[in-house]
Amino acid sequence: MSVEYTRDPGSLSYDDYKYWIRKEVLKFLTDHAGDSDYPSHIVPSVAAFETMIDAYDAAFNPYHELIDLANKTNKSYTGAADDLAKKLQQIKYAIPTIDPDPVVLAQFDLGQEIPNDRDLLLTVAVNALAHWATVSADPKFGPIVGDFDALQVLYDDCVAKQDIYVDTEDQRQATQNSVLATREALHVTERKVFNWYRSRHPNGQDEWWTATPWGRTSGGSGSGGGEEPGSWEDAVTELVVVEGVGSAASIRGNVHPDADGVAIFLAEGPMGDDTVPVRPVDPIEPLVPSLPYDMPVAFNVRVWIWVCHVKDGAYGEMAGPVWIEIVK
Repeated sequence: MSVEYTRDPGSLSYDDYKYWIRKEVLKFLTDHAGDSDYPSHIVPSVAAFETMIDAYDAAFNPYHELIDLANKTNKSYTGAADDLAKKLQQIKYAIPTIDPDPVVLAQFDLGQEIPNDRDLLLTVAVNALAHWATVSADPKFGPIVGDFDALQVLYDDCVAKQDIYVDTEDQRQATQNSVLATREALHVTERKVFNWYRSRHPNGQDEWWTATPWGRTSGGSGSGGGEEPGSWEDAVTELVVVEGVGSAASIRGNVHPDADGVAIFLAEGPMGDDTVPVRPVDPIEPLVPSLPYDMPVAFNVRVWIWVCHVKDGAYGEMAGPVWIEIVK
């Protein structure tokens, strides 16, 4: 989507913002650089502003690629974990046919349900393999030697794919920090420019606004955008989550300008289940400077998301939850 007008650029996706700030805002400033009311105290040089846009582009382009790569490596890691879980389940069913004593099953750390959490799953596999090393010579366990040989291969594969995913996710996070920083620098400058022109043209429905990147507040051309909350302590308004770049969850909403950013809380539940899970105490992202924010999430589950403003480490009112299901 190409955005022509918006009074709420903070809600634009990364790629829409990339288009809007260059094609609309930069062009407007270039065309009006000679005007008597041009905000030279904010943008003394259009070329310098363009350099800021170039920095955003340079950060966004590899980030776009890493989002897709992170989701692919996450999918590969999930597939390996699923295979590992199936083998553990098979062994769990097999052991009681050899020795029905529940203690034996517990010694393999298989006395409980096989966990869905990938980290816990790897822990169970490690424990099962460790105990196997102490009993594998017992002839009675001969029927499952092949199962444990396969379990070792599947475990090694899962760990390798976990390492690849974590490394890719670390790169994605580092690149996203650069995207957020360069966008925030643009956002701060653009908001000052917008407020300068609003001081010159306080009537948001004035026809003058139709020839700007921001449009009129209502009627005619342009978009009024979302309404900001009255204080950073209020909830983020117009919170939505949609599928973003590379099948990430793109979290969007109006962030109050006085806030340092937002904290994002996340919980997972079964697909199609409307039961709202308990919101975690700790956020998955303690401080995101602005929205939208593209965050890789697990596939084939319902992901529930809450957001609140953050100011000097304090939380504002919670918005949400909203949810998304990305099927792969």
